[in-house]
Amino acid sequence: MKNFILTLKDMHEQDGEKSESEFSAVCSYEGDENSYSLSYNESGFDPASSQIKIKVTDKKRVEVLREGAFNTQLIIEEGVRHTCFYETPYGEFTIGVYAESVRSQIGENGGTLELSYSLDFNSGLASKNKMTITLKEAADNVTAC
Repeated sequence: MKNFILTLKDMHEQDGEKSESEFSAVCSYEGDENSYSLSYNESGFDPASSQIKIKVTDKKRVEVLREGAFNTQLIIEEGVRHTCFYETPYGEFTIGVYAESVRSQIGENGGTLELSYSLDFNSGLASKNKMTITLKEAADNVTAC
């Protein structure tokens, strides 16, 4: 297991409106360049932080799991629509996730994971999304939570 600084840039387009966000966290990395997992703590959600695990399989399938105050499971797989579970402070629901592209260039020395996907509710487009995750090696004294 190796620790990295993870930077996540997230872009959404909904009803013609675009928004972006970015954050960084210390994460742990396990696996190889084809199949790996990233784990980090996400703070800022009331009442407690969440544990996030991103599992990449064969550079094609990405599963994002959030466990904590609100649980989610998103499966992002190029060319495939998945129905996924999402929990918010306002209730639980399922959403459709269709990945247009999954590009993984992450290995034991860091790299980039790029995802382009859409979300739908009741088969109606809710948003178009792009997520870029960049990993850079952390200093030896930095540990993941």
